[in-house]
Amino acid sequence: MLCSQVHALYLYGYLRDSRLVYPVSTLSLADFGDKHLALGNAYADMMRQAGFQPVLQTLNPREYADQVWNRRDFRAFLGPMPPVYSPNGYLVGVAHSQGQYAITGYVNPDLDALILRQFSAGDDRTELVRQTERLMLQKAFLFMPVSGASLWVWSDRIRDFAPNFAASEDFYWAKMRVGVAGESRHAIGEGTTQSQQR
Repeated sequence: MLCSQVHALYLYGYLRDSRLVYPVSTLSLADFGDKHLALGNAYADMMRQAGFQPVLQTLNPREYADQVWNRRDFRAFLGPMPPVYSPNGYLVGVAHSQGQYAITGYVNPDLDALILRQFSAGDDRTELVRQTERLMLQKAFLFMPVSGASLWVWSDRIRDFAPNFAASEDFYWAKMRVGVAGESRHAIGEGTTQSQQR
């Protein structure tokens, strides 16, 4: 992540003795496997081509979480965002300047006020969320060049598993069950009560 206007100052050149000088900038890179490391090296190469002098600081997942998420000790970072599981979790936890994971150091009282208003709003919440999104895009306080999805894979024996992450929903775990090997998915539950299926 290339975060905040303050950190952007370290990423562009400045004049010294009538010539453009690009400062050395540390890019903290989360080591979550070869793909993450390759992406970090690709970004460092792009920065070098633009005249920057990046220094890659490779961090294992524990170091990364402590240094970037908890201590907010970075110039720029490339790695996953802090764990939030709902839109409100992101707005209150990451985007709000006083949020648990407000890692960028960005402060905007108007954005903070909108986040809090939409959090407790009733019928007008949709419009408040749109206003919040517009302000976040206008101010571009966080640049995320890569986003991803988590893939879920499960055995054919697993029944009634339908993950739903809306509003941090987790009741789908209570509905999931394991069928007998060779049993048809459609045969389970037809003409039986839930207690008979156990």
